[in-house]
Amino acid sequence: MNRTPKIRPELNLSGTSEAEEFQNTVLRPVLKLQHELLLRLIDEYAAQFKLDVYRGTKETVLEEVTNLVQKQRSVKATLIGTVIGQFSTAELEVYLAGRKEYDKRIQQMILQRFRDSL
Repeated sequence: MNRTPKIRPELNLSGTSEAEEFQNTVLRPVLKLQHELLLRLIDEYAAQFKLDVYRGTKETVLEEVTNLVQKQRSVKATLIGTVIGQFSTAELEVYLAGRKEYDKRIQQMILQRFRDSL
């Protein structure tokens, strides 16, 4: 499954299941590549929904952003679309076969990257 374009960062990770392999060989490098863009989108949506993500406690900010990403369909769709827009046709086929699971993984990974960036 090593058909990733050269622009993506290569991560030396291995998984046991097909979903873990896809996560480690496709999702993680795409999220790393799109990190700054995803954070900027979260900032923009937070401002649009009148959330001040840089005031308050870290726990409060994380809770508000988590709710924003999980409950606002437009936000979730944009963030996930930003990730899947980097897929090759073959990667898209794998994604579509397990879309629901991969959407959850993408969402969790985006939120973890946001947490780590605070």
